[in-house]
Amino acid sequence: IAKCGKEAYEQYKQHHPDIILTDINMPNLDGLSLISKIREEDTKTKIIIISAHSEQEKLLKAIELNLVTYLIKPIKTDMLKKVIFELVEV
Repeated sequence: IAKCGKEAYEQYKQHHPDIILTDINMPNLDGLSLISKIREEDTKTKIIIISAHSEQEKLLKAIELNLVTYLIKPIKTDMLKKVIFELVEV
């Protein structure tokens, strides 16, 4: 768990998780910028992004970042479980 995008990136560098679940709006470094930094060196980590907005510009940018999915808030628990279980099975 990270309080901001900068902290999330530091945790990523330290732990190299297999799956990342991030919000699109975060202080210090937004979710799309965080993912862009990660994708500069890592194309294998599975990333799920969450947003309260379905803005077309952000959705298109997210597609370019090789995400697993883009979930719109409020997130349904069943949908999140399904996505995560599918990732674990791959």
